[in-house]
Amino acid sequence: MKNFQITTTLENLQDRYNPLDSSIVFKNYVIVTKEYWKERGCFVAIYEFQDIRKSTNILEKDLVLVEENEELFEDSGSAVAWAFTKI
Repeated sequence: MKNFQITTTLENLQDRYNPLDSSIVFKNYVIVTKEYWKERGCFVAIYEFQDIRKSTNILEKDLVLVEENEELFEDSGSAVAWAFTKI
């Protein structure tokens, strides 16, 4: 169980991941995938928008980490499919 929330913003996620990684905004969630070529797999994380600071700019709205996969997926399509089952 996590005793704290990991928060970030969409703007910070864009800085954290490289241009070949993917992010999908779906309703109140952001799904982020990252390919690892040497490990031959794909990481995925799900963030949810929270209105903690009452920002009107989507890039500055708070995001809370909801879930991330523990094992790498074979490809980003499988990772995104898994993420959609979680939201």
